[in-house]
Amino acid sequence: MTTPYTPLVSVVIPTYQRPDLLMTRSLPSALGQWYERLEVVVVVDGPDAVTEQALTDLAARDLRVRPVFLPRNMGGSDARNAGVQAARGEWIAFLDDDDEWLPHNLEQHLEAVAQRVNGERRWLVSVCGSLTRTPDGDLANPQRLPDAHEPLGDYILARRTFRERECSFMTSAIFCSRELLLAHPFRSGLPRHQDWDWVLRIAATSEVSFRFSQEIATIWYHGEARRQISNSLNWSQSLAWIQICRQQHLVTDKAMVGFLNRSVADYARRSGDYHALPILVKMMVAAHARPFEWLYFIAIWTTPTFLRAWIRRFRAQRVWLRRGNKNIGIVMHQQDTVPKRVAAQHQAGLSPVDLHPEHGKGAD
Repeated sequence: MTTPYTPLVSVVIPTYQRPDLLMTRSLPSALGQWYERLEVVVVVDGPDAVTEQALTDLAARDLRVRPVFLPRNMGGSDARNAGVQAARGEWIAFLDDDDEWLPHNLEQHLEAVAQRVNGERRWLVSVCGSLTRTPDGDLANPQRLPDAHEPLGDYILARRTFRERECSFMTSAIFCSRELLLAHPFRSGLPRHQDWDWVLRIAATSEVSFRFSQEIATIWYHGEARRQISNSLNWSQSLAWIQICRQQHLVTDKAMVGFLNRSVADYARRSGDYHALPILVKMMVAAHARPFEWLYFIAIWTTPTFLRAWIRRFRAQRVWLRRGNKNIGIVMHQQDTVPKRVAAQHQAGLSPVDLHPEHGKGAD
């Protein structure tokens, strides 16, 4: 009898001076996965005595935990690259220290990458659905799956209509092979947009296919009152990044306009820096922004902050999940986020490798 192949998965968690979030949120959710053949590589990005001690104590009790201590703060990209170098698994799943996974996360990813089609590209990247949890409420992502031949940059950065949100995702939703990450590491020294930068660069090659899912397996916490890169309003960093992407033909004009609105203009408006206004207007004209994008741009600069907060709360009151061809509006709570199909599969004792025995042969 052939034993189903169960590949080792390495979970890479970069962290720095946030032991409370690491030890109570991200790390327990990684160790609590239904898929058990894993290791958790926690990269402490610089001197951090409290986190180092907590991890050393935990690693002595749980051999799945493998701490990596960097001598100085390198930033998220380099910390993730260090975690990949130290990993022993065939597959890599990233998890930020302030996010968490639902227990079926790794099973869902493994099922996705097991469904390889003949003639498909060399590497597969699985991106799961996520729940954006903010003080104003929860929003499910993505709203839709990519259209055929839709550029990845357009899918994650641009809107198709005024009311439709972008289909962006974050690092904690990404799952891929270690081989891919060794060949195409994160860009060293990049202060922000590290996940988008990586996926846009690998999408520009002819070697990578993406598997997107709307089934929620990750919770991304955004807007909490704490130190967080995504809370920074440094619009000039974001502007410099999108300009480089456009020069390297990693994004289209449509994607660039979408990013200028959702990130650069938004950061500049919230920081009260109106010096960005003429710069952005010139860039949007050059990129042939569509009428609804100009309307969105004007709304960003003219809508009072309190009104924008109210609109976000109103939108977050109900989360729209696409199930088949039917949209179901539900009030989302954490216990509701595990898809019924996955929960039933787990209760029946099935795993992705049971459903797809062709996902490798032999035993370790």
